[in-house]
Amino acid sequence: MVCTFGDATDVEWWREYRLPLREVITTNGRMARVEFGRNKRWPSERPELANGVARELAGLDLEKARQKMAQLLMERGCLDGAPEAIKHLVRFYEKGDRPLEIVVTKQWFIKLLDKKEILRRQGESIRWHPPFMLDRYRNWVDGLNQDWCISRQRYFGVPFPFWYRCDGEGRPNYEELIVPAPEQLPLDPMTDVPLGFEPAQRDAPHGFSAESDVLDTWATSGLTPQLSSGLDFDAKKQRRLFPMDLRPQSHEIIRTWAFYTIALAWMHEQKVPWHNILISGWILDPDRKKMSKSKGNVVTPIGLLDTYSSDAVRYWAAKARAGMDTAYDETAFKVGRRLVTKLLNAGSFIFNCLQGINETQLSLSAITRELDRGFLDRLKGCVAETTALLEDYDWASALASTEAFFWGDLCDNYLEIVKGRTYEVGLNPGKQSALATLYHTFRIVLRLFAPMLPYICEELWSQRYAAKSGRERSVHTSFWPEIGELTQVKPPLDPTSYDTALEVIKTVRRAKATEKRSMRWPVKRMALRLPTAPSKAILEALTEVRAAGGIQELVIAIHPDQTEMQADVLLASEDENCSLNP
Repeated sequence: MVCTFGDATDVEWWREYRLPLREVITTNGRMARVEFGRNKRWPSERPELANGVARELAGLDLEKARQKMAQLLMERGCLDGAPEAIKHLVRFYEKGDRPLEIVVTKQWFIKLLDKKEILRRQGESIRWHPPFMLDRYRNWVDGLNQDWCISRQRYFGVPFPFWYRCDGEGRPNYEELIVPAPEQLPLDPMTDVPLGFEPAQRDAPHGFSAESDVLDTWATSGLTPQLSSGLDFDAKKQRRLFPMDLRPQSHEIIRTWAFYTIALAWMHEQKVPWHNILISGWILDPDRKKMSKSKGNVVTPIGLLDTYSSDAVRYWAAKARAGMDTAYDETAFKVGRRLVTKLLNAGSFIFNCLQGINETQLSLSAITRELDRGFLDRLKGCVAETTALLEDYDWASALASTEAFFWGDLCDNYLEIVKGRTYEVGLNPGKQSALATLYHTFRIVLRLFAPMLPYICEELWSQRYAAKSGRERSVHTSFWPEIGELTQVKPPLDPTSYDTALEVIKTVRRAKATEKRSMRWPVKRMALRLPTAPSKAILEALTEVRAAGGIQELVIAIHPDQTEMQADVLLASEDENCSLNP
């Protein structure tokens, strides 16, 4: 088997068993000129015959050399019949159409195998989001079987800043490395000259020769945190910024970018490069294949921005969870556009209600109704949950939490329940309580949505909440909402009042939907059976729900044998509809 470096196993066996090295392929992919019988490296029982064949093969590319070898074997009667084409598995170079041939060259390495345990611990001291991605890092470190080759034979890249002394024939002696002084850096050895030499001595006898290799991509991008924080150029800045807080990257380069960044940070500073690492997935096409320029299945967002808006596209992106691949799905863009439209409509309604009302009249102390206080308790829960999720880098769940509150609690329920109060003439305490609640609620909702829907939130913020100066000029520079903003609002007298009111209104809606009636269809009579007598706070909340649901008669009965509320709903008939509506 070991007649050529056909795969990595051949290389390992050659190195392990110290087999002789006989290279017949040059770096330009052609057969080398070799001479048999002159030394032990190229032994031959019939050197003249061997050299004759070698001369006919020398300089041919590999495919022509194979054909020529078959021809020579046939001419010498060494084959029993004509050669037949076969197929077997061989490696091809990346994005190429030729088989991979392994040649022996000098390379630069960084030792890693003696650091596996410390690099594993360094990775484990970083918070991974999502946490299971740490296993991919561990698996890569545990599976390392060779050191890191950091040199590449390319035209472009960061050069190795070294030269070599040349022998009497102008050939580089790779054992005599010329290292520049620190003050010479940065430099390019292909154009710069080492100290003590003249430009004319480049590649000349007893002169110098430049190192032509460049650094591996990861050997430079692995220093991204240090380059951003100042490296050795600004020690004060680096002490302040390094380690950094977060590295965002995709999952397929955990074994490269993440690993090498962690390795280099340890080698340079004995620290982790960042405290958190956030792993994203890929964007998949509608057939759930990775989008790739080479495959031609990339969908660019320009047309989507025109069709659905920038916020709708950003909404789709924010729905993608960390570590998970996300498929291109226009349904999500439509949902995002619908959310943006609803946010605009809700803002228009609230701002219209607030016309002529100044901020002094909308203070938190003006919120006195039980239903308003109960609703703000729900808002506090949304703020706490969304904030905790974002702090844990779970933006998709944070968006879902805010979205659920906006659609369900604010638009579907609270706005519908308090509409009657907002339409009342004059600024009575009930109307003032509702308007103050809407004012502060929408101010918080815009800030919760702002990271995901930046444009519509900034537009709505500018219409009512923007200050002339300071952080409040923009929703994106304003302070993140906190529960403490609502501490001036007294808690509801009965913590179950809001939930009870919602359950009643939901029961009415289900009854109307079952009968295929409009949500404005009147309810002739609703009977509630409660396990305990309702508190004054619950009765106050039910009064508002009664008006919102169009309930003409609400009857409450106490049934201690029950564990939860039950209700019977009687809708108005066709004939009664007209008379009950007023």
